[in-house]
Amino acid sequence: MFVSPQTLRDYCLDFLRQRIDAEVTCEGLNGALAEELLRSLSLHSQLSDDVLLKPLFDARNTRLHAVHFDDASQLTTRGLRALRAHRLRRLTVRGLSRATINELIGCLGDQSLHDLRALDVSRSAFTNHNKFCVVIGLAKLRSLRALDVSHTDFNGHGLEIVVDDLPLLRALNISATRVRDISALRKCANRLTSLSVYNLSFGETSLSVVQQLPLLEALDVSDDSDNPLDALVTRDRHHVRQLLQSGHLFARLQELDISGRDGVDCALVTRFLAAKHAAADALPLRFLGLLQTSVASDDLAFGDADLVVSGNASEKQILEALRRYGLRANFVQKSLFHLYAFTQTLADARADLIEAVVAPMAVHSRAIAVQMAATACLYNLSKNQFGDRLHPSTLRAVVERTLAAMQNFPNHQQLQKNSLLTICSDRVLQDVSFDRFLCTQLVLDSLVQFKDTAMNRMAVAIVSILAAKISTAETSVLGAKAVYMEALLAIVRARLADALHNDIMLKFTLSALWNLTDESPKTCQMFLQKGGLDLYLQVLQRFEGECAVETKVLGLVNNIAEVEELRHNLLDLHFLRVLRLLMRSPKIDVSYFAAGIFAHLCADQSATSSALHDLHALLRQLKEVVLSWATPDIEMVAYRSFVPFLPLLNCFQWPAVQLWAVWAVHHVCSKNRPFLPFLPNKQYSRLSLPLAKRYVEMLVAERGAHTIRAIVEQRNSSSAEDDDHKDDDNCSRVLRELFILWLLFESLKTYQQIAEQIQDFERREHFQPIVDRMLDKRLEATKELLRHLSYVVVVVFGLVATLLRSRGLVLVFLVLVGGALCGHLFVPLLAPEALVVVAVVDLTVGALFAHFVQ
Repeated sequence: MFVSPQTLRDYCLDFLRQRIDAEVTCEGLNGALAEELLRSLSLHSQLSDDVLLKPLFDARNTRLHAVHFDDASQLTTRGLRALRAHRLRRLTVRGLSRATINELIGCLGDQSLHDLRALDVSRSAFTNHNKFCVVIGLAKLRSLRALDVSHTDFNGHGLEIVVDDLPLLRALNISATRVRDISALRKCANRLTSLSVYNLSFGETSLSVVQQLPLLEALDVSDDSDNPLDALVTRDRHHVRQLLQSGHLFARLQELDISGRDGVDCALVTRFLAAKHAAADALPLRFLGLLQTSVASDDLAFGDADLVVSGNASEKQILEALRRYGLRANFVQKSLFHLYAFTQTLADARADLIEAVVAPMAVHSRAIAVQMAATACLYNLSKNQFGDRLHPSTLRAVVERTLAAMQNFPNHQQLQKNSLLTICSDRVLQDVSFDRFLCTQLVLDSLVQFKDTAMNRMAVAIVSILAAKISTAETSVLGAKAVYMEALLAIVRARLADALHNDIMLKFTLSALWNLTDESPKTCQMFLQKGGLDLYLQVLQRFEGECAVETKVLGLVNNIAEVEELRHNLLDLHFLRVLRLLMRSPKIDVSYFAAGIFAHLCADQSATSSALHDLHALLRQLKEVVLSWATPDIEMVAYRSFVPFLPLLNCFQWPAVQLWAVWAVHHVCSKNRPFLPFLPNKQYSRLSLPLAKRYVEMLVAERGAHTIRAIVEQRNSSSAEDDDHKDDDNCSRVLRELFILWLLFESLKTYQQIAEQIQDFERREHFQPIVDRMLDKRLEATKELLRHLSYVVVVVFGLVATLLRSRGLVLVFLVLVGGALCGHLFVPLLAPEALVVVAVVDLTVGALFAHFVQ
């Protein structure tokens, strides 16, 4: 069972988000779903003007009331005008940089201006192109209850306008702004219930104003600034202590955040709570922010089980800190640092912790401190058995954020190492969908950048797997870069110098090069330019008899042999002698690839005329070797396509070349034996030839099946005297089976139609009548048996009565005759449940008949 699978709703939203650039038509999309989709697009940095202007979000198709843009950095007034036709009540537009807040308000319709209750424009700009901070647009929002202008250029003049022109304002966040004096807030003392002024100077004036806001229910005076010079000053320590000493003035306060403030101790906090609770009409405190204070590490018990605390004393406190301070990089980094200690002792997978880490990573993608701590946490949360327990969607989020960190900080070695540790997992690389090309590129960049042995081992392991999963066009892009090839070959040279047998790093590197060169002429050419062939010949000599090494080396050389323009590089006499010996290897893997190289060389007219002087002897050896192979139990190799085999299949001049190609195609087409549920057991046993659907489909699509058919016809019509075309039993068997596979595939659609009919037959109207008919036949047989049994009984009793001449037996005989007669007439017409009644009727009628006879 996976931990935390996605809901169907999440899957649908992801589907729409990933295809938002296509022409998606979804008339009448529910407003809540449309709002959720917009937020998801924003979180994944996919929100743009073109997206907002799509018919999907048109007011004629859906109604938006609460719009949330976490990342509006790509939006301009062109896209924001799409909001004009909607009647908005809540609007969050964070990080707006290509338009001002006043321009945003100008894009809203009259209904939104009248109805808007909450506005969050944090991390956006009021300043226009003239460098003037214009906040006059806020005055239009007369119904506004909550306003967040944190981390903007909002100033004291703007605060005056907001206080005077927004009569219903109850919640205000002016944190990290240019406001220096909050005295204007005295004008709304009778209505302000929530105030956030973190990262603002909290001096005597601020303390006085806050103490005059009796309706406050939430107050945030925390400080997450990380200025080294702050250690030389008191940072308003005295005034924060005075605030905590006036607990009786905050009877209605339910949330207080003093995180990051100096001068806080346990006794002071306890006295504040006691004074507050003692006040008249006091409401209980529900939240207390203590992160980065002198009591943050103490798991304090303040006598209230419902009090939520943000700190680092427990996992619960850390998660609360991550939830509340997700937009504040310094607090996030400190919380992740403490969370890392907890992740080292986990007993089971925790998808909730991963979600808590991934969210701030996306927000602070350029903060190295956050990314460092987060990547370390993600490795602990997804490693080993934890990864097996996590749902692929959760792991995908882990990989996506890890790749983003690698991309943003390519020169940071420890972060790159954390990322490689997370990605280097079979579960991640095999079962999780993500941008594999980007991952391969970033891992190769790390391989080039750092010479750390542990990092390089993980890098080549990742590339060896992913290179086989990306397209040939993508492998060509990567392989054409000289720095990547040089880095991989440098590892081979280093391992060759060590001459270590069974060296896992060497095998990973050879696999990576093999997969990168597969059907990629550019990569093969780069390999040759960097001296790879000479190096590989040394590897073959040094690791003679090492099947795993020889197979990977010959696999790459086979990729070069498939490229006609590069084959001449393989016509070195010393290399060909080594290759000929390897073709006779008892290891079928080694022999197979060596024979494949010779097959490509023999099929090339230029190669055969210039270097292969003993061509006929080589062809005979090739044929003998192929026919000597026993069918392996497992699939030795996987192919992207059969295109490289087509020239070999069409090489009618040399049947031995065709034989190797046919054997290779037959091998991969016959490894999997899928169960055919639509065929009865007897028919299935007759069609027991293996069927590997993927490869057979590939064979048909690339017209390889037609070539094989031509080979069969050509062999059947060839002369029996020709040694090269003798109908060898093994060769003919391979050809016939491969041809039958193609015929089976051609008939697969028909079989599937039959399967659907049989399933429908068993499921619906056909199955029940068959059962009924079977029951009817059993009932008829039972009735017939009863009739015959009654006749036997009558005859037996008649004989006994005659022999004994007993009047009683004669009476019984007459009763049985009457019963048998009635049963013969009426039983066939009755249902099973009436048989008991018939038995009674039999006796009654028989008795009456006997009485009448007497």
